[in-house]
Amino acid sequence: MARVGERRTASVHALRGAMLTCTGNPFVDGVEATRRFESDAMIVIDAGRIVEAGPARAIAAKLPPHVPVERMPRRTLIVASSGAVRQESTRFDGHA
Repeated sequence: MARVGERRTASVHALRGAMLTCTGNPFVDGVEATRRFESDAMIVIDAGRIVEAGPARAIAAKLPPHVPVERMPRRTLIVASSGAVRQESTRFDGHA
């Protein structure tokens, strides 16, 4: 898979704001065990697909400077599916 710098810059962008996601099946494992809230999160999107999501500080540290980041309004909540933020999903830096 190509690295971010090898792709069109316009296709890669990030959203920054509060994020709520589920890390498993809340019906099997319970809501408390699977719900994850990040007050300052970042989601990296490449060609319309979420390629990485997590704490903004960790993602911003490795995000190339040419990737635009849109800060979401204060009262906006980003909701991501668990499949989009699994550890084994492809990250924006090209690693699995």
